[in-house]
Amino acid sequence: MDEKETIIKALEGDVKSFELIIKKYEKIIFSIIFTKIRNYNDTLDISQEVFLKVFRKLKTFDINRNFFSWLVKITINEINKYFRDKKNEKLNIDDLNIIDFEFSNEMITNEDKIDLLNSLEILKTKEKVLIIMKYFEGYSIEEIAEIVGMKISAVKVTLMRAKEKIFKFLSD
Repeated sequence: MDEKETIIKALEGDVKSFELIIKKYEKIIFSIIFTKIRNYNDTLDISQEVFLKVFRKLKTFDINRNFFSWLVKITINEINKYFRDKKNEKLNIDDLNIIDFEFSNEMITNEDKIDLLNSLEILKTKEKVLIIMKYFEGYSIEEIAEIVGMKISAVKVTLMRAKEKIFKFLSD
């Protein structure tokens, strides 16, 4: 069953289809939130709020549009709500799992992780999402392209440009 069929079934009230949607996107949504919030427990809470909102508003989703883009928009709105409602807490840097970011053959230290997180702030939202999916969550280029609705070549180019921005930021 493809994503469109899954969404249609969820719209018809099929709980298992909605669970499939959650399973497909929960890690990337968590990562997007965590890079902004930097607090594990608050990120869990906001992730739950995102999927509750998706469940409540799914009937307003236009099935001909990109679901992931709609989901990211809801996620960003929830992050913005968090910052309006609550002060930010410190990051627990040991919770970060950064996969193959091509720093070098050296171990990535906690200081490197903090620098990398800070560098994400300079990226556009799309670049940030792709970096998180590839290097924090370990999705393949092909999986990313399918999830976000981009061509494989566009994902590669966007990741390359984002990494160039990050390396420039880190070298300054």
